[in-house]
Amino acid sequence: MDKLLATFGVLVVVLTGGRYAHADDHELVVVSSHWEGIKREFELGFNKSRQSQGEHPIRIRWLDIGGTSDILRYVRSEYSRSPDSIGVDLFFGGGSDPYVELASAGLLHPCPVPDEVLAGIPADLRGVSLRDPSGRWFAASLSSFGILINQRVVSVMGLPEPRTWRDVAVPEAFSWVSFAEPRKSGTAHAMVEIILQAYGWDEGWRILRRIGRNVRSFSSASSQIPKEVAVGEAAYGFLLDSYGRDAVKNFGSENLRFVTPTDYVPYSGDAIAVFRGAPHRKLAEQFVSFVLSDAGQRLFLAKKGVPGGPSTFELGKLSVRPSLYDSLDDGAAVGDRPFSATSSFRYDTALASRRYEVVNDLVGACVVDADLSHRLEGEYMTEQPPISEQDALDLAANWKDPSVRQRHIAQWRSRCLGPSASEKGWLSGLGALVLLVIGVRSLARLRRCRKEATH
Repeated sequence: MDKLLATFGVLVVVLTGGRYAHADDHELVVVSSHWEGIKREFELGFNKSRQSQGEHPIRIRWLDIGGTSDILRYVRSEYSRSPDSIGVDLFFGGGSDPYVELASAGLLHPCPVPDEVLAGIPADLRGVSLRDPSGRWFAASLSSFGILINQRVVSVMGLPEPRTWRDVAVPEAFSWVSFAEPRKSGTAHAMVEIILQAYGWDEGWRILRRIGRNVRSFSSASSQIPKEVAVGEAAYGFLLDSYGRDAVKNFGSENLRFVTPTDYVPYSGDAIAVFRGAPHRKLAEQFVSFVLSDAGQRLFLAKKGVPGGPSTFELGKLSVRPSLYDSLDDGAAVGDRPFSATSSFRYDTALASRRYEVVNDLVGACVVDADLSHRLEGEYMTEQPPISEQDALDLAANWKDPSVRQRHIAQWRSRCLGPSASEKGWLSGLGALVLLVIGVRSLARLRRCRKEATH
């Protein structure tokens, strides 16, 4: 009987050409913070490309770990337990800063991309690196950042019309701003870093503190922000350009508007990389080459229905291939031309990567963790940064030491948020009363605003 089963097994392998002998050979494992549309379109597009070359389609298993910072923690934790391989092939999306950090830690594998694919992609965009010199990561698309505005709420409530990042840091915007938690969202971290680099450390910090004071609540993911702005819970939302454009398209340009700040026009790469010890490395390398090719870039940039473009979801992301903007012309889903735009601002990816975790914890301790009572008590929220820019870089070297990290976070909270509740004494009761009054007034104002905005 055993011999009969063995013979049958060999026969099955022969008849199927070995297709099902090793199911894992036809699967990629990808960790990504991208939304479902990007995952679906690239899985379909990659398999079409493989089939056109006479290869079998594969299955992509997408791991949903959370935002970029959550993914970073997951990857580090898994490699600490299993240094040779974590059973994941690719990291796709989440900016470029995390990739620089992972590459420096030796957790990314150099990926050979054919010369004919790389030939059409510049090495940088006005100083912003679009690939690692050793081939450990590549910018798969470009992103810019801006502010989504609910025009009806702004009009009814008499709020300012922002044109720069600084315009949302005014007292009139109190409780009307939606921002993601930088310790969880790579998009939010990128915007924090842009403000710090664009305005300088000290002035950038003051702007961040004022914006933080105006945030109604910090969302765990950037994908929640368009919804909050669209329903009128917030008047302003800090977002990726693609999220902003999608919101305007879905909810109408008469209701929403997406503004790219006029003072600093930031572009950054949204990268892809192969992990060290990737179990399906050859497949992973093929996927990276497809994403960077003309066919892959068309999925990002082209309108739905345009030949070679996405079939179901219009992705509306900027391509890293300059020639594609001219060849698509009106077929492009995005009107921006990043390689033609002029700007004096140069985003320093290496600097951002070196201080990534320190900046996240600094903003977390002094801005995000400040509850509403602290934001109301402006005198307790000093606008001076608790450390210098050089201090942040010096601390980064030992930031993985839990004792160092916790000690400094505690010091920052004390310095930024002022006396503890026990030290404030009678102010606690007064603060609760003030919160109650403002909460009732805000609720009444919000209801009135929604009613007027829908008429």
